[in-house]
Amino acid sequence: MLGQFIEEVYLLASQARSEGEVPVASMILEKVDSTYRFLCSSTNRIVTQADATSHAEMNCIKEACRIKKNERLIDCIMITTLEPCLMCTGAIILARLSRVYYFAPSMKGIGMSKIVNNPELNKGLNHKTELIFLEEEFPRASQMISSFFLAKRQNIQNSLTDRASGKQ
Repeated sequence: MLGQFIEEVYLLASQARSEGEVPVASMILEKVDSTYRFLCSSTNRIVTQADATSHAEMNCIKEACRIKKNERLIDCIMITTLEPCLMCTGAIILARLSRVYYFAPSMKGIGMSKIVNNPELNKGLNHKTELIFLEEEFPRASQMISSFFLAKRQNIQNSLTDRASGKQ
């Protein structure tokens, strides 16, 4: 069911990487009868828009709400390369997305799983979003994200070495 959409999310993440963004992409699908159809997609735009809140999930939710002319995304699901952060989790719950599929867990900060799987925090939520970790996608997604940061660290190291040796 999700196969073709998963590949499209990876392509978007690669595009974000080529633009200097962390390779995170999200897509929202709308349930129509017994199937899902594409509604919208987005990538991280934190660097390109100089906006700390311009996460792929936030951008995608805003676009989907605009398209549907409604702040509620009932009968919609999200596919995302990285587990949503605390900010995006709040937006996902407020938008009433029914389900979120993610490829790689958040290794830093508080990810969505820590909210929805915590009975104390979860009992106060006005909407329950199902969170599904697509383990089979983890190696590929994890490699994409970690290689981005490795290259970024190497570029920084090379710049520091060039400056120290007088090259610029």
